[in-house]
Amino acid sequence: MTERDKLIEIIRNATYGENNLIICKTHTRSFSEDIADYLLANGVHITACATCEYIKHLKDEGRVIELMGKPLKYCPECGEELE
Repeated sequence: MTERDKLIEIIRNATYGENNLIICKTHTRSFSEDIADYLLANGVHITACATCEYIKHLKDEGRVIELMGKPLKYCPECGEELE
């Protein structure tokens, strides 16, 4: 997932108080993308989970990261898919 995709997901799931931020259904996608592009263009960046970064580093070294005998597909801390 790219930084832009993550920002779009965060914007789409935004809440205001106890209510979901609801934008006209026909414009939700383009609004979220426009906001994400605006934030990225103005220096906002998403930092990766430290556990994700560590696991990705180990995978880059060719190590297999397993949990209970199965390779990890998702970060155990944040749930992000590990490539």
